[in-house]
Amino acid sequence: MRPSRSTLKLEEAFHVFIPADEWDERLANGMWAVDLGACPGGWTYQLVKRNMWVYSVDNGPMAQSLMDTGQVTWLRKTGLNSVRHAAISPGGMRYG
Repeated sequence: MRPSRSTLKLEEAFHVFIPADEWDERLANGMWAVDLGACPGGWTYQLVKRNMWVYSVDNGPMAQSLMDTGQVTWLRKTGLNSVRHAAISPGGMRYG
């Protein structure tokens, strides 16, 4: 997958808003992240690249290369209302 403009913007945000000496703690391997409006996967790509697990929420398809990593759980949902009341945890999403 070729990096999109959105993934480069997220990477820039990491550099601007997170001090370099905090990266290992705040962007640690194995952490969980949620990407709302994820298609086609620019931000998800950036998070996977950092060895994070990602819930990617979007009605559109995710890039197959991201799905092949095994680090992405794609939730085919439309809009924020679909997940507004969801509890997100490493064990999965539970709707309440």
